[in-house]
Amino acid sequence: MMISSNEDQMKGRMMNQYQLSDRLTEAAREELRQLEARDQELVAKIDGLEQERSELRKLIGALRTLATDTQDSLTRDLSNFKPSVFAETDDPIEIAINILREKRSEDVHYKRLSDEVIKRGGSLPKSDPWTHLNYLMNQDARFTRPRRRGYYALKEDYPNLKRSVGERRRKRTTKPQINGVN
Repeated sequence: MMISSNEDQMKGRMMNQYQLSDRLTEAAREELRQLEARDQELVAKIDGLEQERSELRKLIGALRTLATDTQDSLTRDLSNFKPSVFAETDDPIEIAINILREKRSEDVHYKRLSDEVIKRGGSLPKSDPWTHLNYLMNQDARFTRPRRRGYYALKEDYPNLKRSVGERRRKRTTKPQINGVN
């Protein structure tokens, strides 16, 4: 009988080993499932972070370009530019019209307007550019002085304006009759 008890013990040990092996295998499989799920979560998170990093790098590059361009433009001397950089023409009247169109119905003093025309490459005499531009605008029918003297705007912005400020009234062609006598 001893042999059978010995055999039973061996069978019990083997079963315990198999049960233990099954438990270990099941625990290892469960641990593997958890680790694989965590791995998938991290891969998804890494993909999202890489995409965010790529977008961030693009934004940083654009901002660096903008900052460099802005800094370069601030350090440049406008006198080094050729007129063609700012305007297609060097005609001061055409440039003044473009400036006033950009201002959208805002009247601008002729001195400020002539300074802007010069900055944009307009050809005005160096000795007295303001007076020259003022003369040119007075001769051109597209300009008007809507509110006060020295401030110009485009007539197209003031369609109901009858006459410019400071414009002389036309003299009557016939003399008024005084007591019915000429």
